Amino acid sequence: MLPTRISRPAAAVHVACCLVFSAIVGCGSSGSGTGPSVITLTALDQQQGAGESAIPAAIAIGSLNPGLAGKVIRNPATVNLGLAALMLPPTTVDRTFNCPSGGTAHTTGALTGTLPASGTGSLTVGLTTAFAACAVTGDNKTLVLTADPGLAIAGSYAVVSRTPSDPQTLTVKGNVTVALANSSAPAIPCAVDLVVSTSGTAHSATVAGAFCGATVSKQYTWSP
Repeated sequence: MLPTRISRPAAAVHVACCLVFSAIVGCGSSGSGTGPSVITLTALDQQQGAGESAIPAAIAIGSLNPGLAGKVIRNPATVNLGLAALMLPPTTVDRTFNCPSGGTAHTTGALTGTLPASGTGSLTVGLTTAFAACAVTGDNKTLVLTADPGLAIAGSYAVVSRTPSDPQTLTVKGNVTVALANSSAPAIPCAVDLVVSTSGTAHSATVAGAFCGATVSKQYTWSP
């Protein structure tokens, strides 16, 4: 789920040459009724799917919150006390997001570790994002993502002088199944290997890496 406050700029160019995930070579469109016999993904489809795979976890740990750099971590000797000013409950993450065109993304896990008295260090991020018929609008089609148990989210939550620092970086890896809404085309397996780098002060996130066999890179901006 990309919240309404995160902008999704349209791709400047729609790629005419599609990536075909079938032994049959050709391009199709989602249309209505039974739809195409195979699923094809353009560059815009790839970017939209990648963003939906990566952004929920960044939101779930608060790294896209407005004014994040101004939040001071108090009593940072332990995780429980250290993150009390940032999220509830302090160490666990359990957030469900509505996807843009239906279905849900569910991010769960925890931030673990300790911070020294100086308040400068990092906590370990261990999360999973699962999709239940998570639908996102692509290039004249609706992509439906499914993943259970979901994508593995890893990284470190960096803190300097008791204040979260920029950037915060997470890796997103695993597999999702991609289907087309209103189509009888068989769903396709899709490998995901992404990095999402966020800035609380700039209210932005960059998602880059590989999604469904293609290289993707896109910046999202957040308006406070």
